[in-house]
Amino acid sequence: PVPVSLWSRTSRAAEVETDSLIAMNARALRWLGDWFGIPYAFGKFDFLLAPAFPFGGMEHPGAVFYNEESFIYRERPTTTQLLGRQATVYHEIAHQWFGDYMTMRWFDDLWLKEGFATYMAAKMQASLDPPSNAWKTFYLRNKPVAYATDATAGTTPVWQALANLDQAKSNYGPIVYNKAPGILRQLNFLVGDRAFQTGVRTFLRAHAYGNATWQDLLRHIGVASGRDLTSWGRAWILRPGMPLVQQSLEVRNGRIARLTLSQRPAQPTISGTRAWPIKLQVLLAYADGHMERLPVELSTVTTELVAARGKPAPAFVFANDGDFGYALVLPDARTVTWLDGHIGTVRDDLLRAMLWGALWDLVRESQLPPERFVALAMRELPREQDEQIVGTLIGRITLLLRLELTTV
Repeated sequence: PVPVSLWSRTSRAAEVETDSLIAMNARALRWLGDWFGIPYAFGKFDFLLAPAFPFGGMEHPGAVFYNEESFIYRERPTTTQLLGRQATVYHEIAHQWFGDYMTMRWFDDLWLKEGFATYMAAKMQASLDPPSNAWKTFYLRNKPVAYATDATAGTTPVWQALANLDQAKSNYGPIVYNKAPGILRQLNFLVGDRAFQTGVRTFLRAHAYGNATWQDLLRHIGVASGRDLTSWGRAWILRPGMPLVQQSLEVRNGRIARLTLSQRPAQPTISGTRAWPIKLQVLLAYADGHMERLPVELSTVTTELVAARGKPAPAFVFANDGDFGYALVLPDARTVTWLDGHIGTVRDDLLRAMLWGALWDLVRESQLPPERFVALAMRELPREQDEQIVGTLIGRITLLLRLELTTV
């Protein structure tokens, strides 16, 4: 096993959870070596808790600097702090493969290392610590931030042509750090776990101690999956903006007559009107707790889920179950009505967080009155047990109340 060493200031050494942090870093090195099929490549691994460090962490071959204040707690840490520390460790160690063992050719492909580090950190967290509900954290930390930027006229493509290093500074933001891992999750779901892992492994081996581009990555994953990913790459890597997916549910005699998903660009003037290629997992949820999941690939503006036709009418529908797709999903009226009365009864924390997110997106799209969202959130907050969801709801309530005060 590779030797792992921790460095800290003598004045704070007694406060450091030395054994836990060394074990966390060592465990990540082993897990990633196994997943990538490539053992850690740099002979030794040091990590330093750096005071006044301007970032959460910074990778270097064989050494990582972490922000001391995020790793040493002066008081009892919150769940969010602990999960954030763990995610930072996993992110920076993933860079030992994506960023150090293989490096992007230029900063226009910054997403290639940053997006992968965040995505692999969530994969590792979900595998090593199942109770952490890592995909809920992944959703809450990445999707709202990415959507809030990508749905505006000021968004950019994931890949941007950059003429010099000074311009590269502008590439550090939500599109690279938050959208990129989201579209990697979509790509993983599209091709399947085995093909995704095989493609990533061959990509890394082919570019060991060298440079690569996004086209190289998609070529290897495409070969492993037997799919041509050229058009997928043009849509998600080169095209600015994002889709909004609107659910439409027709019920007759207690059964689904028609369930359709229609997509449109959030900003047609910069994205154009073409449909994005998206694979989603659609959830049909019933009042007795039964849930049915239907995979569907969208390639046109409107897609009917033929497999849903004739099934018993569900209590609610959600077209992005599992958070595999990258899109603002806007629920149908039947779903909104059910959520208005029962959202707190949804036991799956990730699903409940995403349903709250979908209601929030309806507010942003002027399809749900803000006061209705606030009233529902205020009603449910005393019963909500998930610390991360509570923090998110309080933030959204606060924002809406501030906006209301500024318009009075």
